[in-house]
Amino acid sequence: MAVARVRYRDYVTWRWDGENGVAEHRWTGPDNKHALARLWWGGELFRDRANYESVVRAFVLQDLPNSYLHRRLVRCRPLALALVDLATQNTDSFGAAASWVNDLARVFNLATAASPPEAELGYPTDDIGGYLAWAATAPTGPYRWDDLPVGPPSPTASAPEAAAAIARRIASYAPLVAAARGSRSARQKGRTTKQAQEVSVGV
Repeated sequence: MAVARVRYRDYVTWRWDGENGVAEHRWTGPDNKHALARLWWGGELFRDRANYESVVRAFVLQDLPNSYLHRRLVRCRPLALALVDLATQNTDSFGAAASWVNDLARVFNLATAASPPEAELGYPTDDIGGYLAWAATAPTGPYRWDDLPVGPPSPTASAPEAAAAIARRIASYAPLVAAARGSRSARQKGRTTKQAQEVSVGV
């Protein structure tokens, strides 16, 4: 908290300043709100071993870190990576993509409440020694804006195919949950269906 206010105040102000200044939760809030925590945990949970390309894909849709970083289910990195793949499929428009991300968040939260993903996937392990050595190594910059850092060494994500299968299975219920809740995507689908029916009968 103090680091954000003292050492990185310029960044936090540049990124989050608004009409009423920087909201307090950008300094002291939970992982999905705190200006620095969301970057750290997003990079840590959505990276694919040493590769950060999946992190970039996750943060292109701001609803994804906003809706998932505070949920325990993304502490399971294989499932988190499978979620990124699913959530970034529907990107024809930002509105549709945001609705899809939020629909997935609801159904994944329900599905993993009683049956954590680790029950099927096991607990992934990291190379702690390699991680500490990576953290102690000074960056070699300067970097260009489009350069991605190389992350810490890490074993292959455990059971990526199984994680993808779990993600697809849970996601198949997203339209049902969205319809039951009357969510934005369900309302949009209803309007689209109605418009198509009117066109087909020549209204």
